[in-house]
Amino acid sequence: MKFLDRLSLDASANSRTIRRAYARELKLIDQEAEPAAFQALREAYEAALRWAESGATELPEPDQHEMPHERALAQLNDLKSLEQARQILQSLRPLNLEDSEAFEAVVARLLESGWRPGHEYLFPAACEIFYWDGRQLPSYMDDFDALAGALSDLKFLRMQPEETREQHTHVINRLRETGVPSLADLARDILVAEIVFTKYPDLMYLTCAPRKVEVWREHMSHLIKQVKAQETHRVAKTESRSLERVRWFGLAWLVFWIYLGATDFRLLRKEEPLRQLTVMEMQWITKNVEPIRVDGPVEYEVSLDQDGDISKLELVGSQEGRTVSNIDHAIRIAAPYPAEYPRVFRVRFPI
Repeated sequence: MKFLDRLSLDASANSRTIRRAYARELKLIDQEAEPAAFQALREAYEAALRWAESGATELPEPDQHEMPHERALAQLNDLKSLEQARQILQSLRPLNLEDSEAFEAVVARLLESGWRPGHEYLFPAACEIFYWDGRQLPSYMDDFDALAGALSDLKFLRMQPEETREQHTHVINRLRETGVPSLADLARDILVAEIVFTKYPDLMYLTCAPRKVEVWREHMSHLIKQVKAQETHRVAKTESRSLERVRWFGLAWLVFWIYLGATDFRLLRKEEPLRQLTVMEMQWITKNVEPIRVDGPVEYEVSLDQDGDISKLELVGSQEGRTVSNIDHAIRIAAPYPAEYPRVFRVRFPI
């Protein structure tokens, strides 16, 4: 049946008469009870409009085939945008209804052969041009199970809650891109990518590279190895710096103890206040010694141990005269000193 015959028109029909005929015929169909009849009428109407807009003056013969040749169909490969897919489908779709149906089947078969670059645009464009979306496929499309499954998946996707639908749609679009996301995006989207391939298998089969999730996994594993290697290098570098600091600290500690030993551990001593001994204490020191005579003032610093014995005796004043050794001797024989004596004190002998 020709498209003009379905609308009860002849070759003199124009766009205006075609629209009127379509409106007239549409009133005679119950669209809900007769979906196939409505679809046939709609396709005849669209074919008639395309014929009228092309400026043709004669009807195509029944045996005249308008199917695009193989070179023309190659335009459907590697599409770059949805608009490009729409334009090419419109330009290649035959005016003859029978050939239009055959062309529709060719596009469906191309999609069912599996994903190719550009199918992510071909599928939604074909859904618009051939009215696949939102209805059952016509009887001459019964053999296209994957296409029917993809349309069912698309319907199921649209039934998801808004937040879930947006998340799944975002990841589906990312999966269709040629590039690979960053590590942060992969970590966020990899689980959702697994979900969409499970929930919408036919839709993903038609419109997405089948190994895309595997590519994501491999790239994510590679990036993680890089991050771990960088972290290992950073930790090793940090440990090297820490070890270097420990070495310098150990060296400084060794030098410190060497210095303490060289200075007789003066830094660790508890400095006790010095005081001049009283006359009675001076007598204690000189009671067993001959009278001491010196030609000038003499002062000693005395350090005692816990038992009152002298641990250190040092001359700190001037030493003029010849009897200083007697003072040294007097201080020593006075040991051990009583406990009330300070552990460090000075003894000064005037002239």
